[in-house]
Amino acid sequence: MVGGVATFELYQAAQEILQEIQDDSIVNLPPPSEIRPIVNPVLGRRAIYFHHIIATSKRRVVLDWAKELGLGGFSKIGWPGVIIAEGQEPCVVEYVRRLQHLRWKQMVVRGEQVESNSNAPRLLPVPFTELRDMSVLAQECKQAGVSELFLTTMKIYR
Repeated sequence: MVGGVATFELYQAAQEILQEIQDDSIVNLPPPSEIRPIVNPVLGRRAIYFHHIIATSKRRVVLDWAKELGLGGFSKIGWPGVIIAEGQEPCVVEYVRRLQHLRWKQMVVRGEQVESNSNAPRLLPVPFTELRDMSVLAQECKQAGVSELFLTTMKIYR
């Protein structure tokens, strides 16, 4: 049984190391890709579905990165999690890239809109707003004129 005890201790040590790596991965992300100013800004929007958004560390970076990148939109926390983001297209792409580097049970970009008209108005509020209820998110998206984008998170395509 001596070998069994040593194996179990090794297993526990490996679990502790993995947990530390996971905790550090939120803070030590790869460097952001270059975001260059655009002469004719293109507006982009994304609807992102998550199995859940619960961890306070992830909720914090969802809002912090949106602020850093000048994005507007909503983050619906809980089960399921949903993010509706809007901003300059390169910034939205960078935001999605950063989110993908976090450990999620499931994360899928289900909807995308790109406005090639440089005069297209922004529709979503800045700064990002965190919501707890899906019906509130649906109402906010309807009022903002992006209900079709919101519906893609539920696999409803019109």
